[in-house]
Formats: sequence, structure tokens, C-alpha cells
Amino acid sequence: MKALSLLVADFATITKRKAVLFSVLGVLFIPVIYTILQLSATWSPYDNISNLPVAIVNNDKGTMVDDEPLNVGADLIADLQENPALDWSVVSSEEAEKGLKNLDYFLVIEIPEDFSANLSTLLDDEPKKMELKYTQNEGLSFFASQVTRSATERIKDGLSNSITQKYATNVFNTLGDVAQGFEAASDGSKQIHDGTIQVYDGTEEMLSSLEEKAPDISKLADGAVTLNDGTNQVLSSLNEKSPDISRLADGASAVHGGTSKLLSSLQDGAPNIAKLADGASAVDSGTSQVLSSLKDGTPNIAKLADGATAVDNGTSQVLSSLKAGAPNISLLADGATQVNSGANQVLQSLKSGAPNISTLANGASQLDGGTAQLLTTLQAKEDDVATLAQGAQSLVVGSQGVHDGVTQVLAGLEESKAGATQLKQGTSSLVTGSQNLSQGVQDWQNASAQVAGGASQLATAIEQYMNNHNLQNDPEFQQLLGISQAVASGTNDLSSSTTTIKAGVDSLASGLQTADAGAAQLTNGLTQLVAGQTQVQTGTTQLVGGAQLVAGGTATVNTGWGELIVGVTELKGGTTQLKGGTASLQTGWTDLTTGVTTLQAGTNQLQVGTSSVNNGWGSLTNGVSDLQAGTWQLKAGTQSVHTGWGALTSGVGELQAGTAQLKVGTSSVKDGWGTLTRGVTDLHAGTQQIESGTSSVKTGWGTLTTGVSQLHDGTGQIKDGTATVETGWGTLTDGVKLLHDGADRLKDGSEELYTKLADGAAQTGGIQVSDSNYEMFAAPVNTVEEKVNPFPQYRNSTAPYHVSLALFMGILIMSLFVNLAKPEGTPSSGLSWFTSKFMLTAILAIVQALLVSFVTLVVLGLDVANGFQFVMFTIIASLSFAAIVLFFVTLAGNVGRIIVFAFIALQLGTTGGQLPIYLLPDGLQNISVIAPLTYSIAGLKSAISLNNFGYLFENAMVLIGFFVLFSALTFVTIVIKNKRTGMTDTAMNREVLEG
Repeated sequence: MKALSLLVADFATITKRKAVLFSVLGVLFIPVIYTILQLSATWSPYDNISNLPVAIVNNDKGTMVDDEPLNVGADLIADLQENPALDWSVVSSEEAEKGLKNLDYFLVIEIPEDFSANLSTLLDDEPKKMELKYTQNEGLSFFASQVTRSATERIKDGLSNSITQKYATNVFNTLGDVAQGFEAASDGSKQIHDGTIQVYDGTEEMLSSLEEKAPDISKLADGAVTLNDGTNQVLSSLNEKSPDISRLADGASAVHGGTSKLLSSLQDGAPNIAKLADGASAVDSGTSQVLSSLKDGTPNIAKLADGATAVDNGTSQVLSSLKAGAPNISLLADGATQVNSGANQVLQSLKSGAPNISTLANGASQLDGGTAQLLTTLQAKEDDVATLAQGAQSLVVGSQGVHDGVTQVLAGLEESKAGATQLKQGTSSLVTGSQNLSQGVQDWQNASAQVAGGASQLATAIEQYMNNHNLQNDPEFQQLLGISQAVASGTNDLSSSTTTIKAGVDSLASGLQTADAGAAQLTNGLTQLVAGQTQVQTGTTQLVGGAQLVAGGTATVNTGWGELIVGVTELKGGTTQLKGGTASLQTGWTDLTTGVTTLQAGTNQLQVGTSSVNNGWGSLTNGVSDLQAGTWQLKAGTQSVHTGWGALTSGVGELQAGTAQLKVGTSSVKDGWGTLTRGVTDLHAGTQQIESGTSSVKTGWGTLTTGVSQLHDGTGQIKDGTATVETGWGTLTDGVKLLHDGADRLKDGSEELYTKLADGAAQTGGIQVSDSNYEMFAAPVNTVEEKVNPFPQYRNSTAPYHVSLALFMGILIMSLFVNLAKPEGTPSSGLSWFTSKFMLTAILAIVQALLVSFVTLVVLGLDVANGFQFVMFTIIASLSFAAIVLFFVTLAGNVGRIIVFAFIALQLGTTGGQLPIYLLPDGLQNISVIAPLTYSIAGLKSAISLNNFGYLFENAMVLIGFFVLFSALTFVTIVIKNKRTGMTDTAMNREVLEG
């Protein structure tokens, strides 16, 4: 049979069997009924969400803000109850927990205890967010959970807007205070600027003065070093010469003691010297008389010799003469005895006086040598003593000058110390002031940074809100943004300015601290310097006193030294005369002793001879017989007397010459002794003055040494003090430089601060806000809803899904009652078989689509964008679904129907019916690509709400692709089956029954 005949046979079979006919008609209305059930409702699930039960638990205890009570939880509940978007129930925590367990509430919102308290931490360093806890019972309904979640978000947004509005009110109210603060700060910064200008001028003047006086301080330090070196040299010289001064004093004392002893010896020996002179004079007179007598007796001795010879020649005559001269002979014997005795006494006196004369001569010689050496030494030292006296006077003048200079330096240092003390007090005050200023600027910087941060955050938040809600063209919002940005810019400039000022103030404080340290060092150095200078002044006072004592002593020494030289010169003359006299005395004494010795021998012989003469004279008288012998003896004796007399005369002559010399010498000794005594007296007086002067010199030298030592210690302290002053002066200069630089930066920073504060005051003062501004700040964005392709009713959003599902399920159910696998007759070919079944399925699909379209558009009155496109696309979708069902039923019968049913079930959640495909996982999105419902739903959306023919055509072409694909598969399946089975009518009928 041909295809058309087979189609007619199929319809005849359907109409012939009433059960089949009614089943087919019923199946045709299944999609219609499903569509009516799903699309007849004109309400939306969101229309009744106010009936959704929600519990609220308010545990908020509230707080105090600016001495006013604040309870955000109570305010929130009041707002919710005024706008019942949900069925709100205010309950306790226990009731809320019980309601969740009993499934009475879809949502429980809990307001914690610290809800309001956390709001008050908004401006703290670590603010705490307000937490709104909510618990959803999602098991009751996913849709309800989404609705309650959205409601919770709206509550959070509304609460945030309310809090933001309050915060904005406080911020804008604070801006007025900020403007006043800016004005006050501007005035204060103007005063700071004026003060910093004065500080800058003062530091500049101070720095100029310090740099100007720096060379003087260096000269003072160098002068102190030179002074210390000079006093060190003076002290070294004094210490070096101190032993010489001690030796000089000891030598002067020894000379004084020696002259005292010498004077005492001279004074003790003066009577002996006088006696010596008298004795020498008496000896000279006696020897003169003896010599005169001897000279007078020489002729007599010659006559005696001649007479003895004559006696010897003529005893007679002698005898007569002897008898006549017997009395003279007795007298001669007695005189000879006396002469012998006197000569013996003279000889003994000369011998006993000889050692004394030698000692005297030696002493006179030593005295002459000592006085010569003393005179030479005194004359050699005369210029030194004069120089010493002049030096002492110069020392007095110089020490007085040093004392005056030290006094002046001390006065200057006292003034410098007072100035340094004032400078230290001034720098200490400046340090305290700069620290207070630094702390104030730090506080201002922190406050301005906070204000700047808040203003910047505010401007950023407004700008973000503007961008997120597309409010760039809103003039009021633009004005608000401009104001907030101006405030942020002004506060940022203010913060930057305070940073510059802070750096300047810190630099100023650092410089002042350095200056204060330098002033302290300067004060300490000057204190040490004053102490050292005071010691120096004390030392110079002692130095002046010692110098005056030294000058007096050296003047006395100088005067006494001259007198001593004169006395020693005179002493030298006397000792020279004494030396010569004692030498002559010693020589004469020796000659005298020799002559007297000879005289004594002659007088002995004379005594013996005269005794013999006297005895012989008596014998001569008694006996002439002995006359010859006696005359011979007399001749010999007289010859000896004559010889001894000549010797005696010669000796006495020499004795007389020696005694004359002795007389002259002793006279010279006496005169020299007196001169020596007077010279030694003067020498003693001079040595006494020398001793006194050298003692004064020694005492003054010690005082001078002590004073110079103190002076040196003082100059050492002066040196250290001036070095400290110089160091402190440099430190002070560096500190003042830093202070000057800091003052300069502070001046610039304060000027910028003053300018920025004035600008900020002008900008913030020009901000005028009202309640509308507060509301705009809290909720700056109003959403303006503009819908493209809107859904007139909720059913319009679900219609593509339900219509597609109805068409697919309708044709699947239809395959249960209409034999789509086998023809009612024997086909002439596989093509005729395929054509008849394809046409039957297509007719049923088109009828189904037309019925659904009619009911949807006419009966239900669904408002679609394009009805024609809707009807045409419904037919295309129904044909595509019919081709798929035809293939699987032809291929596998009931198994094929199960496969199609599973295929439909797989597409229910993967084709964009319930959720957009983009929300599906990647795997399910891949499945949606091969799902016909995906393109059916998309095409119906285009026809119902999008009115986008291009999009509809695109999806229609995909469905036509499915239609062509599965139609071709069905044709291949039928052709294969037709060739494989070679069906007869009986077999065909059997397969039909099985199908």
C-alpha cells in the first residue's frame, strides 16, 4: 500500500475503535489541561509573603551616646511592625527556639545584647560591627528561605541606611564644629606663625651672635692654654730654682754664722793683738838698747881681747890691773849672768811664741785667701743680685698686672656665667615650650588625620555608591560628592600641613634640646672656669704678696750685698796687710830666735868666762903660778867673747831689724785687726741682712711657688673650662643652627597651616545641609526600575517551560494509544511505511500544538509578545518532540517510550526552565546543549516576552535540526526493519499487537 492509503487506514482504525478514539481525544487534551492548570493562575508567590511567619528576638540592652539613650533594636522592631513585609512576631529566645522546632517559623531574627553598644564604637580605633543573627528553616521551603533571606538583606540595608543617616547627621553637625575649629585653629596657627617668625628672628640673631663671638671664644681657649703653659713654665722655674734659693739662704745663714764667729774671734783676739803690738814695740826697744849696748861694747870687747893679749903678754900688768879691776870683774860677772838670764828668757819667749806666730801667719794667709774668694764671689754675684732685685720689682709689677687681669677675667666670667645661666633658663623654657608645641601639633595631626581619613572614606563611599547605582548625572548627588571631596581635600591638606609643621616643630624641639645641652655645657664650663679663675685670683693675690716680700728681701739683699762687698774689700786690704805683717813677723821672729839663741850661747860663754874671770881673778890674786894658764884662758875666752860679741852684735842687729819689722808688722796687724774687726762687723751686719733677705726670699719664694702652683691649677681649670666653653659654644652654635632651621621650617609650615586652615574653614563653613541632604547621604541611590520585555504576570515566566513540557509529554502519552510503529496495512516499501507514520505523528503533533496555543492565547488569555510566532514555534517544537518519540517507539517500542520519559525527566532541571542555564554546574550545562527542551523553552521565551525573532529563529532552527535528525533515524530504522522482516500481514498484525 502507498503512504496515503496507510495514513487513511490508521485514521480509520482510530475512528473505528471507540476506546481508541476517546483515548486519542483525551490524550490531545492532556497538554491542554496541564497548561490550563499551570497557567490559569494570575497571582505571584510574592503576593502573599506577608503571611510568612517570622520571629524576632530583641536582646538589645541599648546604650548611651552623647548622654542620650540609644536602642537600635527597639527602633528596628518598631520600623518592621510599621511595614509588615512578613508576618513579624516579637518573641523571647525560648519561644523562638521552640517555634523553630515545631516548624512554626520560617525565620528567626535575633538582635544581640551589644547591638546598640557596637554602634557607639563607630569612630573608635577598632570599631565593632553590629551583628544581626538570623536562623532559617530551609527544610520547610527553599523558596521561603530565599524570600526570608532577601527580607533579611532589606532589613540590613534599611538599618544601614538609618545608621548612615544618623552618622551623616552627626558628621555634618560636626562639620560645623570643624569649621569653627578651623577658624580657631586658623587664628591659633596665625599666632603660631607670628611666634615662629619671632623665634626665627631670635634664633637668627642668636646664631649671628654665637658665630660672631666664636673666634673670641677660640682666642679665650687659646689664651687659657698659653696662660696655663706660661704658669707651668714659671712654676717649673720656681721649683727648679727652689733648691738654689734654699742653698742661698743656707749659705747666707752659714756666712752670717761664720762672720759672727770670725767677728767674735777678732774681738777676742784684739787685746792679744794689742799686747802683741806692745810686746813687739818693747822687744824692738830692748833689742835697740841691746844693739846699742853691744855696739857700744864692741870696742871694749876688742880692747878686752887686746887687754887679754896684753894680760897674756904681761901678767904683771894684768895682775895689777886685775887687782885694780876685781870689783869691775865681779860686776861684769853679775851683768853677764843677768844678760844670759835675759837672753834665755827672750829665747824662751820667742820659742814659745813661734807656733802662735806660724798659726797667725797661716791664719792670716787663709783669711786673706778666703776674703779674696769671698770678695770675688760677692763681686761676681753683684749683678745677679741687682738683676734679682730688678726681677723682683718686675715680678711685683707683673704679678699685680696678672692679678688685675685675672680679676677682670673673673668679672667677665661671672657676667658670662650669669648670661649662660639666663641662656640655659631661656633654652630650657624654649625646650619645654617646643615639647608642648610638638605634643599639641601631634594631637592636632592625629585629629586632622582622623578627620581626613573619615572625610576621605566618606567621599570614597559616596563615589562608590554613585558608580554602583549609576548616579553620575544626579546634580544633587554630584554636589554632595563635590562637597565631600572638598572636605576630604581640605582635611588632607590640613593633615599634610600638620605633618610639615610637626617635622618643623620636631626639628625645633631637637635644636632646642641641643641648644639646651650646649647651654648646660656652657654653664658648667663657665662655672668651672669661674671656680678656676677664683683660685687663680687667690693665687695671684698670694703671688703679689710673695712678690712684694721677694722684692723687699731682694732689695735688702742688694743693699747688704753692696755693703758686704765694701766691707769685704776693706777686709781684704787688712788681711793682705795682716798676711804681709805676719809673714815679716814670722821671718823676723825666726831671725830673732836664731840671734837670741846665738846671744844666749854667747852669754853662756860670757857667764862662764866672766865666772872664770871672777874665779881666776881671785886665784890670780892668790897665785901667780897660774897666771900664765889663766891669761891663756882669758886670751881664749876674750877671743871667744870678741867673736861671740860680734855675732851677738850681728844677731842683735838682726834682732833689732826683726823687732822693728815686728813692731811695724804688729802695728799693721793691730791696725789691720781693727780694720778687719770693723769690716767683719760690717760683714756680719751685711750677712745678717743677707740672711734676713734670703730668709725672706726663701719664704717669698715658697709663697710665690705656692701661688704660682695655685695659679697653674687655676689656669689648668681655666684651660679646661675654656675648652669646655669652646666645645659647648660649638654645640650651642650647632643647636642654634638646628633651632634656626627648625624655626624656618616651622615658619613655612605654620604659614601653610594658617593658609590651609583658613581655606578649610571657608570650605567647611560654606557647607549648608538639610534633612534631604541627610536622607541622601544615608540612601544616596534610588533605584529606578525600567523593565525590558517585562512579564505581565508571573505565569508568563513559567509558560515556556510548562508549554514545552506539555507538548513533549502529550506526544509521548499519545504513543501509548496510537500505533506509531507499524502501519495498519502492508506497506509497499519502507518509505511508504515511514511516510504514513510520519504524517500521522505530525498531524497529531500539529493538532496538539494548535489546541495548546488556542487555550493559552484565547482561553487563558496569556499576554504574549507575538502570537503568531508563539503558534508557529509551538508547532515546530511539537513536531520536534514527535520526531524524537517516533524514533524511539519505532526503534524499541515500550522500551523506547521509557527512554523518552527518562530523557524528559533528565531535561526538567537542565534546560533553563527552573534556573537559568548559566547557574547550572558545568556538567549539567553540557547536557543542556543536547536537550531539545533547552531550545524549546528559549524559543517560547522569545515569542512570549522577549519578542526577539532572531533569537526565536535560532532556537527554531535547532529544533528543526532535531526534527530532521530523528526523522532520518526513524526512516533508517523503518527501512531496516522492512528489509529484515519482509513482513506479511499476519506478522505485521502481530507486531502491531505487540507494539
